Amino acid sequence: METKMMNAIDQVNEWMWVGGDPLYASDLQADLELIVREKLVVIDCRSADEDNNDGWASLVNVDRVSGNLHDDGDNDNDIEDFQRIADEIADYVADGRKFLVHCHMGVNRGPSVALMMLVASGMDPEKAFMALRHARPACGVAYGIPAVSAAIMDVISDEDDAMNVIADFTAFFHTYWDEVGHKDVMAAVVACRKNAGLKYDNFDTNAQGIAMIVANKYNEKDES
Repeated sequence: METKMMNAIDQVNEWMWVGGDPLYASDLQADLELIVREKLVVIDCRSADEDNNDGWASLVNVDRVSGNLHDDGDNDNDIEDFQRIADEIADYVADGRKFLVHCHMGVNRGPSVALMMLVASGMDPEKAFMALRHARPACGVAYGIPAVSAAIMDVISDEDDAMNVIADFTAFFHTYWDEVGHKDVMAAVVACRKNAGLKYDNFDTNAQGIAMIVANKYNEKDES
């Protein structure tokens, strides 16, 4: 059976998209036009020591927030990391902005921040998790528990009630992955890495050229 490729960007709801680097885009121009047209705030969840010059916000002139999360397999992103991001995007949320939340491949860090934002907006944690899985089946949301924990403290004022919600989500999270497994996630990751490797050498030059086309297109619209 052929593995379905991940999109670079997938829409979760009317105000959120989640994804990975532009390198994984099957239609880079369409994705860039989406970002510019919707005036998306780009939340770049990659760590500060990664090469962040190849992110979406480096290609088009949009607002960018640095998430600075790690993804080394040790699950070292804790509640405080997600609370920091929540504080940094608070003004954008209050202004009713729309968001692209991305990391390198759109598997763990970006979707985890997206989960935090959905729960903070009032969505049930389990429903928010499943909405992300539906929108982007290859997402693993590895840091979902600290993400939900960071959000729920601001949603539910009673500490005991909040802890109960976190406990329920933690049990759901582990049970879900025990039953479903990660084969679909890993298969998509392998396929996308192979596809990206085929176009890596010329990507920067091609991407900058496409970004220029998009910028000129929307500058012309603004001037008309």
